[in-house]
Amino acid sequence: MKRIFLLFVSIILFTVYIFERPVKSEPMQMPRIIGFIPLDTRPYTYDIPIQLGELFGARILYPSMDSLAFFREEPDCKIIRSWLMQTANNCDALVVSAEQLIYGGLIQSREIKIDATERNEALNLLRFIKKTHQSLKIYVSTVLMRNSISIFDEESTFWWEQIQEYSKAYYRTYTNGDMEAKAELPRKSLKMC
Repeated sequence: MKRIFLLFVSIILFTVYIFERPVKSEPMQMPRIIGFIPLDTRPYTYDIPIQLGELFGARILYPSMDSLAFFREEPDCKIIRSWLMQTANNCDALVVSAEQLIYGGLIQSREIKIDATERNEALNLLRFIKKTHQSLKIYVSTVLMRNSISIFDEESTFWWEQIQEYSKAYYRTYTNGDMEAKAELPRKSLKMC
């Protein structure tokens, strides 16, 4: 979770830095308006990046909390996409979470319930916005899947434990040369199949 927070902080600070950095033949530009689509509704992916952007003098536009899906709620991605289309007209830059734009949040991106056509439509929306607003800076963030899964019930708890055991044995094998752990790998991978 700290990595996600640091990722968003980095993106916001980088965006502000780009706007503040003087260009040789142009006067220094201060960030004016940044459209922000957060990863999800957690404070460190929603509230804190907004506060940091505002701290650096940017005006941050963002979708309302109730337009985003909470935890495992079913998202309505069309609301966010519509918000993005309307908001892009008023922004100097966009910072967009790919998971939110495409799937409706981090957890929803792990439970893929949309087809490739809908995923491509979301990405094409960014292409369309860039084509129609050529001077608009667009920054897209994404989260690398960790070696864990989210736990929702007994079955997912079982698989979480299996993945953790295998990952620990794999790590000990390939970072420490632990031959005992290497011997465990085939047994642990069979449990997962």
